Amino acid sequence: NHTDNQGKAVLSFTREILNNAGISTIGDPQNKTDISKTFQKEDQKISILAVNILADTPDISEEIKQQKDDGAFVTIFPHWGNEYQTTHSSSQENLAHAWIDEGADMIIGSHPHVVQDTEIYQGKPIIYSLGNFLFDQKYEETKQGAVLRCSILQGKLSCQLVGIQAPMHSFAPEISRDSGIVKQANDVLATCKPSISRVWSDKFTRASARNRIVVDSENDNRKSMSRIKLHDVAQGKVRVKSPPMPIVSFQPVDVNQDGVQEAMLIQN
Repeated sequence: NHTDNQGKAVLSFTREILNNAGISTIGDPQNKTDISKTFQKEDQKISILAVNILADTPDISEEIKQQKDDGAFVTIFPHWGNEYQTTHSSSQENLAHAWIDEGADMIIGSHPHVVQDTEIYQGKPIIYSLGNFLFDQKYEETKQGAVLRCSILQGKLSCQLVGIQAPMHSFAPEISRDSGIVKQANDVLATCKPSISRVWSDKFTRASARNRIVVDSENDNRKSMSRIKLHDVAQGKVRVKSPPMPIVSFQPVDVNQDGVQEAMLIQN
């Protein structure tokens, strides 16, 4: 909410500097533009929606639905809440629950300048406030903050908060091992292991001699995993590769008898 304190031109210049350095920018102080961005690594899409609730409360339900329909993991970054309160407000809770009901997978809040409590709702994590990261406030409680570390492994989300502490008369954070509220939040997050939907699809025809389907096994210490690969025989390359899946059986079937083969598979 302070990003345009020096005017729109300086805000645009700041974005330009960050983008030139390879740092993505998301959000707008008035929620007008650039409120969402999608990142992809291999088959996993992650969409981030950043909203400034101090300006207004935009209706992002359609954006959430669109990103979910596109197979993305949706994270909401709201700038919200009451300053210096370590417990979230009812308005924060109502918004967070509504966004998750609409399909969001995780909520990560900011603005209160202190770390707030964490909640699991419908199996989805809500981190109401991470507190300060780089900030020169002088109060002891504002010197503490948290960094959220998350991973998605084989369709499972896991999260952990790492406490940070800025020394007095400094704004630079250091790793802290003493934050009680971070420890409490991690106890809550440890109970949250939601499954993440992974989307893969493609069309191929039986009449196409240049395509060949291969199911390759992969070594995995935890379970037998396989990938479905669609090879372009003529060009000698893989056109489509699925994520690793615990496949028991795979068979192309023309379900609708329209000449287009659907992939029928059975998973563990």
